[in-house]
Amino acid sequence: MGRLGFSTTESARLLLLSVCGVLVLSVVLAEQEGENLSGLSNNPDKAIFAVRENGTTCLMVEFAVKFLVPYDVLALNGIDLITEQASFTLPRGAEIEGKCGTTESEIHITWKNNAYTLRIYFSKEFRDKGIEVWKISKVQFVYDTSETSHFINAYNRESPVEPVYSSNSAHFHPACFDRN
Repeated sequence: MGRLGFSTTESARLLLLSVCGVLVLSVVLAEQEGENLSGLSNNPDKAIFAVRENGTTCLMVEFAVKFLVPYDVLALNGIDLITEQASFTLPRGAEIEGKCGTTESEIHITWKNNAYTLRIYFSKEFRDKGIEVWKISKVQFVYDTSETSHFINAYNRESPVEPVYSSNSAHFHPACFDRN
């Protein structure tokens, strides 16, 4: 499978492995709900998430994600900082929210009491011969280094308010790919 690597101003690097998505029709201004359908996936490493509007699925994604996130810990001398790396996957039991629109849709996936949030934004692109294609337009990942199951002994534990990674790239596509 492909890899997707990122760098941020906070020195965070995450790898999103096998980001694959499937989209279905969308509608505007209606009752929207998210649903975790991971139990339907034949692959135990992949999760399936859907956003529904008025009972109709308007957005569905199936993918596996592995995050590699560097964070600082205090060295044994109590002065220097050492960079450790947290490695974790997107859990199949995550909570889902989303919005559907006629030209833009989004899905927000959260877990561990909102300590982690992955937001994926989609936009509709119009191609030749009237073909409409949905593509990933932006990805944001927010994490809280005070969540200790992955960030053991993190220095400067704080909950970020802004996404620590955000990408606005027209090159994102809801298929597996490599990007460094």
